[in-house]
Amino acid sequence: MKRFLTFAMTLLLVMQIAGCQKASSLFHQEFGPEDTTEVKTVEDEDIKVGFLFPLGSDAPDTISHVEAVRKMQHDTGMKDSQVLIVMNVAANDYPDKIEKLIGKGCDMIIAKAQSAEPAMIEAARNHPEVEFCQEDGREVTKSGLSNLHTYYVRLYEGYYAAGIAAGSRLNEMLNKGRISPGTCQVGFVATRENPENISCANAFYLGINKMCSQASMMVRYVGSSGNYNQDNETARQLIAAGARMMSQRVFSTAVASACAENDIPVVGSEINIIDVAPNEAITSVVADWSVYYDYAVDCLIKGKEIQPEWCAGYKEGAVSLSQFNDAHLSEETIQAVADVEKDLRKDKCKVFDVTTFTVEGEPLDQLVKTNKEYSKYKKYISGGEFRESRKKAVPVMGFLVDGVTVSEENYLPEEETEESTEESAN
Repeated sequence: MKRFLTFAMTLLLVMQIAGCQKASSLFHQEFGPEDTTEVKTVEDEDIKVGFLFPLGSDAPDTISHVEAVRKMQHDTGMKDSQVLIVMNVAANDYPDKIEKLIGKGCDMIIAKAQSAEPAMIEAARNHPEVEFCQEDGREVTKSGLSNLHTYYVRLYEGYYAAGIAAGSRLNEMLNKGRISPGTCQVGFVATRENPENISCANAFYLGINKMCSQASMMVRYVGSSGNYNQDNETARQLIAAGARMMSQRVFSTAVASACAENDIPVVGSEINIIDVAPNEAITSVVADWSVYYDYAVDCLIKGKEIQPEWCAGYKEGAVSLSQFNDAHLSEETIQAVADVEKDLRKDKCKVFDVTTFTVEGEPLDQLVKTNKEYSKYKKYISGGEFRESRKKAVPVMGFLVDGVTVSEENYLPEEETEESTEESAN
């Protein structure tokens, strides 16, 4: 199907609240590790963990998270009967879904979407016997609840590494005359304006800028998650505005499709997009959520305390790049990325080195002293670096670095945007 990534998700065990179905032994053949080591089993079979995902099985975001669940099962010995997965959860349905998971015997509930956070906090108050883990939780620590935890990964590290590859590709395009210094524009499609997306966009641009100083970047926010038509239209808007390269932080393959149709190099997110854009894909930034799932579930099984805030990146294997499109990247580019990834794994790479960028024309370490609006960021600067997701698990970056702007103007013909709006409503 053109509008959604074709994927063998029919093999997934999805324990829906409305009625649990029996496990499929085929799932592990499709998604599980291929080694032949003995599979562990959890001694206490009464332990159960529930997962709540906002999007359906077609969404790349859901695919990556469910695959992480299955990796966790392999690593911890949790059986299919001990794992309950609920998808397509609307924001106002979380209280009901959480209560039903608890009614099914879940000892731990893990929620992906920020929209679940209010319900997770309330449920944690009402059920102190259950552990609650909220991805990218903003109010979790403030709640003071010992059975409520938040976690995230340093995705921006992957976007910085991908930016190195993208910047090298831009240099090749400049050298071949495909673009000029005045048209060295990059587009970035993101779901919403929030610290998660801002930090990824900034890191991607700084990676590009390290290799290609002529580049500038436009960010455009979709305003929703997992809407193929809106993602596609937003990508086309940026291409019409002059973007000659693209990246994304959205949960569909629509951006890659738009780039494939317009011969625009693209960096994806969540999954490998080479099959969607064979000639345009560079790589994708991916997270391995099983690193946290392993940790949290192992704590549950062994009765250990779970950290209130948890975050990991390249060093811990929680963030990486997917397959490189070797046919379209030079050996020099691949080596440049490998060098950065090596430093990231050693925790020696300063992605947000304050000497490499400015904000509103000033170095950030100076701006936090002179501008009250930015003074709140002072505590996150250490050793000449803005240390995102270090002091706090969740991202806090609320500013775009110079060279990155937000694009809101309509660049498409009126009839084309009207058609897209009608499609989005259907």
